[in-house]
Amino acid sequence: FIKYADKLFTATRKALVEQNYKDAIFHSKQFHGRKEQQKLLREFDDVFLTVFPGFVNQFNVLFPIAHQYKIADGRLDDPELRIFALIRLGVKNNETIARALDYSVNTIYTYKTKVRNRSLLSNEDFDSAVMNITGLAG
Repeated sequence: FIKYADKLFTATRKALVEQNYKDAIFHSKQFHGRKEQQKLLREFDDVFLTVFPGFVNQFNVLFPIAHQYKIADGRLDDPELRIFALIRLGVKNNETIARALDYSVNTIYTYKTKVRNRSLLSNEDFDSAVMNITGLAG
């Protein structure tokens, strides 16, 4: 992603320096931030579920059946799953999670609270259980 963005920005700057505004506009229109972010999130899902193939099944054990998560096409499309996937990787800072997922810090806090309140465990036990999810399928 960084290389891709750098290539586009370099080409845009070069065109501007050369006063080739038509090329500068063309290059600047090639970057689609939201599309690139979605691509990065899909890649995150792929890598995370490769390392933790049983994450969703092990995460679901922490909830009553009515509140369990389903995933489609190997994607953690639910923001709550992505938040706790990041937490499982050791990312605990709400600001860092918010930046990674393009949410506000308050939204991250709200999602985390909502998920913890639906679980079968106390908040402290829930956090420990998330950190104990293994990379094993299950």
